[in-house]
Amino acid sequence: MSTIKPQYWALILILLVVLWIGSGLLSNANETQKQLITSEDDTSLNEILPSVRYEIMTSRNYYSDFKILATTKAENKIEIKSETDGIISSIPYAKGTFVEKGSIICELQINDRQELLNSAESKLEEAEISYSSSAKLVKNGYAPENQLISKKVDLERTKAEFKKAKIELDRIKIKAPFSGIIDHINPKIGELVTKGNICAKLINNNPMLVIGNISERNIDKLKIGMSVDIKLITNEVLNGKINFISSSAEPNTRTFLVEAILDNKDHKIKDGTTAEIIITVKSELAHKFSPAILSLDDNGTTGIKTINDNNLVEFHPVDIINLDDSGAVAINLPKILKVITVGQDYVNVGQKVAPVQYNIEQNE
Repeated sequence: MSTIKPQYWALILILLVVLWIGSGLLSNANETQKQLITSEDDTSLNEILPSVRYEIMTSRNYYSDFKILATTKAENKIEIKSETDGIISSIPYAKGTFVEKGSIICELQINDRQELLNSAESKLEEAEISYSSSAKLVKNGYAPENQLISKKVDLERTKAEFKKAKIELDRIKIKAPFSGIIDHINPKIGELVTKGNICAKLINNNPMLVIGNISERNIDKLKIGMSVDIKLITNEVLNGKINFISSSAEPNTRTFLVEAILDNKDHKIKDGTTAEIIITVKSELAHKFSPAILSLDDNGTTGIKTINDNNLVEFHPVDIINLDDSGAVAINLPKILKVITVGQDYVNVGQKVAPVQYNIEQNE
């Protein structure tokens, strides 16, 4: 029986050691390769699923208010003009004074107007007597009928002259055509005014009108007689009523003229100041959110992006019924929504995302 030489044992031992070390390296290489593949898959997954922040929003009842930028306007405002020539002899009231209808605002010197009226009156009396006498003569056959016609013409002429003289005398007293406040007086006592010159400006500011324009989208929400709030430039809010809605839109802006009426018995509300007509419409189920989350779809439609149960991005067009500093109020949306509040501009409809819910407590 032959024996294995010592040098062969050494060679076998070396081969076994090499095989053992090689098996360990192979195992480690396989594990490393698996880790690399897993890492690559994770990296690829993160690139496909962008992270977005969302907030769960639930609709609730809103009384939608919308505001119309407006201006106060006196119900009646005119320039009172002289209807004849003359020198101002009297200005009974100062500007800023409230006067009743028929009050004398400016008075001219009478000059010879009274004498002219007296003369016209005498001529009228004479013509009436002459006509009456001629009528009797014609009736009794003592005068031709054409004589009566001539006297009738004279009578009508003197009547017209008397009326003209009376009107001319009345015109020296320039009167208020309605009750109101004297806003401005043009001439001074002793100044000459001619026909058409302005004596004063008169304003009737009770009631006060508030004028604005409403968009065609909201025009159907208004009705004649409906109650509205009027916010003045002083921030005072008063109650008024809609008393006029234009039937035709302004061609360039597609807006309708709206007029509200407001009590102003104390005359505190001034003509021509900035105001707001605040209209409250019926309660509606709506969502309220920051306008910053609004997006546009490919057609240019305004809406919000949401996440469905499969974490896919969806787009919902919005019908905004109110927009102010506190946020936007929109109707015709599902009752409960997962609304994307951060990252909506970087994801597309139908894209899968990695959503992170917004936690109010963590952000307080």
